[in-house]
Amino acid sequence: MGVKILENFRFPMRATLILACAWTLVACQPSAEERLARAENYFANAEYRAAVIELKNAIRADAQNAEARLLFARSAYKLADLATAEIEFVRALELGIDRPDVWLGYGRSLLEQGRAAVALERVVPNLNADSDDVATLVFLGDVFSALGNLADADAYYRQALTIDAASDTALIGAAVIAEASGDSVTARKFANQAVELNPESALAWRAMGNQLRLRRNLDAAANAYARAISVETPTTPLAQQFLARANQASVLMDLRRFDEAKVQVDELAGLLPRHPLNYFLRGRLAYGLGEYDVAQLELQQYLAMIPSDMRGQAMLGAVNFSQNYFRQAEAYLQRAARQNIGGETTRRLLAETQLRLRKPGDAMESLRLLEQDGSADAALLGMLGRAQIGMGNTDAAISYFEQSVAADPTNPAAQLSLATGLLAAQQYDRAIEVLEGVPEQVDSKYNRVTLLIAAHLQNGDRAAAIAVSDNLISENPNDAAAYSVAGVLRHSIGEADAARVRFEDAIGLDPENIAALYGLARLALDRSDVVDTEKWLLATLDADPAFVPALISLSDILPRAGRYSELRSRFDAAIEAAPRALAPRLLQARVAIVNQNFAEALDVVIAAKEFHADEAKLMHAEGLALVGTGQTESGLRALANAALDDPDDVNIRYSLAQTRIQVRDFHGALSAAERVRKLRPGDARGLALQVDALANLDRRDEAREVLADFWASQAESALTLTLAGDVEMMDDDPLQALGFYEKAAELRWDRTVVMRLVRAYQATTPAAAAEPIERWLSEHPDDTPMRRAYAQLLESQGNTSAAVAEYEQLTGEGSNDAIALNNLAWQYAEEGRDGAVELAQRAHEILPNNGSISDTLGWILYRQGDVSKALETLRKARQQSPNDPEIRFHLATVL
Repeated sequence: MGVKILENFRFPMRATLILACAWTLVACQPSAEERLARAENYFANAEYRAAVIELKNAIRADAQNAEARLLFARSAYKLADLATAEIEFVRALELGIDRPDVWLGYGRSLLEQGRAAVALERVVPNLNADSDDVATLVFLGDVFSALGNLADADAYYRQALTIDAASDTALIGAAVIAEASGDSVTARKFANQAVELNPESALAWRAMGNQLRLRRNLDAAANAYARAISVETPTTPLAQQFLARANQASVLMDLRRFDEAKVQVDELAGLLPRHPLNYFLRGRLAYGLGEYDVAQLELQQYLAMIPSDMRGQAMLGAVNFSQNYFRQAEAYLQRAARQNIGGETTRRLLAETQLRLRKPGDAMESLRLLEQDGSADAALLGMLGRAQIGMGNTDAAISYFEQSVAADPTNPAAQLSLATGLLAAQQYDRAIEVLEGVPEQVDSKYNRVTLLIAAHLQNGDRAAAIAVSDNLISENPNDAAAYSVAGVLRHSIGEADAARVRFEDAIGLDPENIAALYGLARLALDRSDVVDTEKWLLATLDADPAFVPALISLSDILPRAGRYSELRSRFDAAIEAAPRALAPRLLQARVAIVNQNFAEALDVVIAAKEFHADEAKLMHAEGLALVGTGQTESGLRALANAALDDPDDVNIRYSLAQTRIQVRDFHGALSAAERVRKLRPGDARGLALQVDALANLDRRDEAREVLADFWASQAESALTLTLAGDVEMMDDDPLQALGFYEKAAELRWDRTVVMRLVRAYQATTPAAAAEPIERWLSEHPDDTPMRRAYAQLLESQGNTSAAVAEYEQLTGEGSNDAIALNNLAWQYAEEGRDGAVELAQRAHEILPNNGSISDTLGWILYRQGDVSKALETLRKARQQSPNDPEIRFHLATVL
């Protein structure tokens, strides 16, 4: 029977071999006790990682092995795995090893995780405060020191020193308490004793380095940290090794010895690769080396791990400042300054950031504490003066600048600031006197000369200004910058030929001199030579692809010539030259919006937000682009967020008010417009919005009063006359409105007046409605928006053949005019002509989120028999414009 069973359950030969090997392996596995013995040997030889491997296996075999748990805790502590050490010390205690050294190990693992309060609650009650064990007394001192109880901490350290006067840990603790109590002499005494009595103690030398660094004796601190590293032994805990190198790297960066610091930073990554301090130090090192992109990435990683660390906030603020990301810099530096991290340095940098952001009042607040603390050196006094200038307080600014010069009479920067203040106060003679006394140092020469020229010009002395520029050239005959300064001067006083000569001289010395190249472009623009203007603008951008003034000028010229698409390559080059710069991307988005290429604008904004996520100006552009694509609610949210983020930006408030008028939120529009008026009382755009909102709220008498007040202070203008006409149009008095519009046209003939005249004529004399726009187009044949408006007017008058001809002129090859394409598609469909679908699809590709354009495409598809595609497109149109009755009618018809 047994034989039969064996035959029925016979294993295949290969399986038998595998099982035999497995049984052999099991039989050969060492016991938990043997593994513990091996681990103890590894631990004794400081081979802690090997010990951990054995101990994990021992515990896997016998989870109740208390000695294995304890040795595992100690090994983890040596390897700086403090969380594991904490767990295993607790397990050892639970399994019955209730000894002071175990409690101390548990307590140390908590302390080094920054959990002193937990150590006080769980560990301290299990220790004898009257012990004669130095390690216990020092631990108690460390707990109370970490909790800010300096008196009790000091008592424990001194009690330890009565038992062992040479204890390095007790001496270090006593030094820390003395320093915290303001007794630097005693602190130094204890630190010196620690290294004198323990010359081979890495801990003592690191503490000495900390003392020296605190006193800004950086070279000596670097030597102390180096000594700490040199006396380490294999038993030195990994955390202590890490901190010694981190301190050494940090002080070497303070000394700007970055190559040496990099050696230590690289070593740190090998010791504890996932430690957050690695990211901080790599970021600080990259910042010191000017590698700001790297610094930003490393510090962002650091703050993702420890978001509350204000050192990281302060450092990232400095990095953003160096990259000219001033809004981000301000946010980080403000957080650090509130907790006094970085002290005076952080506050000064914050104030400088706020000055760059044109927030002089905020800068004044940031600097006031430093002034009160007696930190007002020449540089700080100069910053206070600049803040006062920004606030319009020229007398106070001059006072600060004078104090700055008195504090450092040889500092050219202070003298130049004083001259700037005097110019702002229109004290030209005194400004000239100060500038003539500024020493001609290389770093300030051109600033001095430029200010001196400006002072002479504002003082009405052209000859003196020219003499200064000519003298600059005679002293610097081979410096292109000298000729550029002279060219700018000649241009400013209307001497175009002389300016051109100077700019050409500069280019002869330096073919890529940006000021001269752009100066020649400006001269060409002045004489309306579009070809020559474009030539010099392109030369400027070839020399510096990210030169924003040239990009702005080119962005005006090319779209007017119907060459908008050519701008993209220039913007691509600018972004490649300055990948993280905000200005080129922001300009590209704004130009795309002006040219109604809203999809491109959104793409640009999304790319820019990778580097400037919280930039209000980007949110502004995003809001306008979203509104342009028909996503009005999302656009309004973006504009509102931009206004919240930068409440004093007039342009953002203006766009918010304008968009709220479009969605007929007139109360919200009025609030935004009043904010614009408050920020800039003389801003006519704000006036226009305020009047528009009041008129739409049926508060037309108030609108008239606002206009009358503005006329009283600013005098009658084309804009205010146009606004007065708008109010009368809303009051159903087009004849009265026409009178205002015609009077405005006499003062200024522009698009706004033209379109108002068209509206007024349509209401009073329809046959004359086309005359103003026809006159405009005869003078400006390349004005695409006005030609589109003309085509729409012809269409509304029933002159469809003329309207189609105008639309066809607007929708040639490469056209991005979605509205013209849409309207032409509709007319083609109405006339049964071929190409209607193709035109509608082109319009839809340009503005895929515009409900009206989606409706046109859907309705044409339906009329041509493509019902399923029509239904899909019209449903999309309804989602985009849910309140449009014509879209709902078309969708219902198709359904």
